[in-house]
Amino acid sequence: MTTLTDDDLDTMVRRARNIARPDRKLPDKSAVRNLAEFARMTGSLEELLLYIEYQGSRASKNVRDVFTETANATRKIADGDIDRARRFLALLVRAVAIAHNTGGGDRRSGDAGNRGRGGR
Repeated sequence: MTTLTDDDLDTMVRRARNIARPDRKLPDKSAVRNLAEFARMTGSLEELLLYIEYQGSRASKNVRDVFTETANATRKIADGDIDRARRFLALLVRAVAIAHNTGGGDRRSGDAGNRGRGGR
């Protein structure tokens, strides 16, 4: 398990909050939770990044940039360490939930990234 400094965690929180800005359209909370769940199941950072990119390719155009930004941020923050990626995505889940729960994230335009369940 990777030991993170307080500065590392603060950087992750700031990055997660920046991705989950309330002024942008965000994926559904469940789509972001799925990323974090997948991160817990895999031991491969590259597989995780591919999964994030895949989910972004399935999402509606109005939220694809969130998945792209998430993949880029995860790659940078992880710095080759899957545990760092897992921690970052767990923080992102919280940041997206806050954005949705406080009226941000344009909940009406969110997309779970799954066209088969109502995505556009």
